[in-house]
Amino acid sequence: MKIVLPALSSTLVPSIFMILPIGATDGSGNLSLGGTWPNGVPSGFRTYFQEWIFDATAPKGLSASNGLVGTTP
Repeated sequence: MKIVLPALSSTLVPSIFMILPIGATDGSGNLSLGGTWPNGVPSGFRTYFQEWIFDATAPKGLSASNGLVGTTP
């Protein structure tokens, strides 16, 4: 189920069940993450992702990326 909520002059796409502080982007705005997907995740399972950053020029001081969805094959 996709949850979309207005938040801090932007839109929160994923649900708030898990928030992971993952670090900062480089000078080009890139961030590379790696990991292993857990075994047993059923086919068709959707996971939503979104990045929020502190941005002094944005309303409320935060900017958000577009929402991304990953679906297991």
